[in-house]
Amino acid sequence: MASAIIFPRTRRQFFDASPARRVTVAGIPLMSISGALSVAFFAYMIYLLWNDPIAAGPLINSDHVTKEFWIMLGVIVGGAVWYVGTLFYRRRQGIDLDLAFRQIPIE
Repeated sequence: MASAIIFPRTRRQFFDASPARRVTVAGIPLMSISGALSVAFFAYMIYLLWNDPIAAGPLINSDHVTKEFWIMLGVIVGGAVWYVGTLFYRRRQGIDLDLAFRQIPIE
């Protein structure tokens, strides 16, 4: 969603070659507008869920940090470590993973 906001500017050649370039609102690509609205909606939903004790419960109570917080933190840190480790491992093999993310679509 966030990448949809900046995609028309950062990957101009791909955006100009797509049918989406013809759809604009006040000169702003509809893709960027829908990306911004989606980010705002999901940020609001995260805010609501974070503060709803019935939906998931608070991750941090006034007296202690819950185990769900540590699980969530572990998943985020573990994913980042895995990605960076794979990036360095593949780089030592001579494979540039950044090239895979420059191609649209990734297949």
